[in-house]
Amino acid sequence: MGRRRSRLGHRCLVAALGVALVAGPLAGPPAAGAAPRAVRGIVRVDQVGYATGEAKRAFLLAEAPAVGARFRVVDDGGRTVLSGRVGRSTGGWNARYRAVHPIDLGALRRPGRYRIVVDGLAAASPAFRVASRQALFAKLVHDTVHFFQVQRDGAQVPRRLHRRPSHLTDRRAAVYATPVFEGDGGDVPAAPLRAIGGPVDVEGG
Repeated sequence: MGRRRSRLGHRCLVAALGVALVAGPLAGPPAAGAAPRAVRGIVRVDQVGYATGEAKRAFLLAEAPAVGARFRVVDDGGRTVLSGRVGRSTGGWNARYRAVHPIDLGALRRPGRYRIVVDGLAAASPAFRVASRQALFAKLVHDTVHFFQVQRDGAQVPRRLHRRPSHLTDRRAAVYATPVFEGDGGDVPAAPLRAIGGPVDVEGG
């Protein structure tokens, strides 16, 4: 009987120690002198890139103010091409990132691909480009014009996306007085529309 109790007590002691080893660090306070958790953040840059001669600015979004934090701009080879300190916080971004620090990149003028690294914080930017205006924006302008051309209506619609002539009856459209709306969505006419002129040619809408 005594041996059974001894074995039972030994097993209980081992089990208790196992629980203490697992639960102790989670439940107890951090050890004295332990290093505080590093402030984390993210760096936001212009995803299109920056023209060589324009003003350039990125932003450090940090969990806590990081006044005086140093940043480095590194090229594809890992070489530092520009360094400095982040600007004063302009306020919070959201509940997590409570400090937004501007980063002045105006001195970065050589074309290439770069990243921004903030020393002392777990923060780095995605890669971004510095190039001429033509290299950065020509395709964007072309794509934007192309998008709006595809949206055109009328007899001369672009032959893209299998479009067909549309809104042709607008060649003889009436002109109406400004309507008054009501309803929950504010889109229900409060009175019949009143024609005041026309016809006018607004083919294509």
